[in-house]
Amino acid sequence: TNVLLEGGGALIGAFFDRGLVDESHVFTAPIVLGGDGPSGCDGAGHCYVREAVRGTVIKHRFMDGDQYSVVRFTNPKS
Repeated sequence: TNVLLEGGGALIGAFFDRGLVDESHVFTAPIVLGGDGPSGCDGAGHCYVREAVRGTVIKHRFMDGDQYSVVRFTNPKS
């Protein structure tokens, strides 16, 4: 089953917090935004790197100057 999430960091973070993300398709542009700009992923998060949700990059390529990555996650809550 596939679900496309189009929203902000709060929506994406809520799915990660519940362990519902097993694959992510991410586009990254070579720009930096700061200040009070929106976050790519909000939610409860983790305080330490050792607690972070980790994935494995299964595909990566450059597209029109941006990076496209497909990342698979193991659900630690299952």
